[in-house]
Amino acid sequence: MIMHDEEARRLGQRNFYLRLSPFGGHDIASDEAGFMTPADDIMEAEMRDVLALWLSLQQGKAGEIIANCAWWMNQYMDPDRKFDANTGVEHLDKLTSYGVALIGLLMDAGVIELVDKPDIPDIMLSSATDFDFTQLDFLNKLEEIWNSEEDIDDKERLVGG
Repeated sequence: MIMHDEEARRLGQRNFYLRLSPFGGHDIASDEAGFMTPADDIMEAEMRDVLALWLSLQQGKAGEIIANCAWWMNQYMDPDRKFDANTGVEHLDKLTSYGVALIGLLMDAGVIELVDKPDIPDIMLSSATDFDFTQLDFLNKLEEIWNSEEDIDDKERLVGG
């Protein structure tokens, strides 16, 4: 029984790290907890799943709630407004990622359910697809956009930079 609990905990830990970033989750899981990067086909399937979670949360009411809560927590962590703009934005991005990963694990466990399920188009990340640099840049920017509800000038103004 203990072995099963440990396996479940490790799986949850890996999924948590994967969900912190649609495109960098495997690196985070490897760097933070020593998880091995899977074969390309598995890695692509996991990236699609994580990206679908991020997009689903962003499209619905949850995205606004996560962004607001991340902002409020950021303010709570820096009551004297000592963070410079870059530090504030970094914390805000990490808190947003934490919210997405946490919600994903709660959904996996059947504790919560996403009732507002937006239609998400099929996500094609296959290595068989030849992406040009513009398309790859778009995919990377998509993650940045999620993590930054306001543009950087607004964040610098709000954080106090």
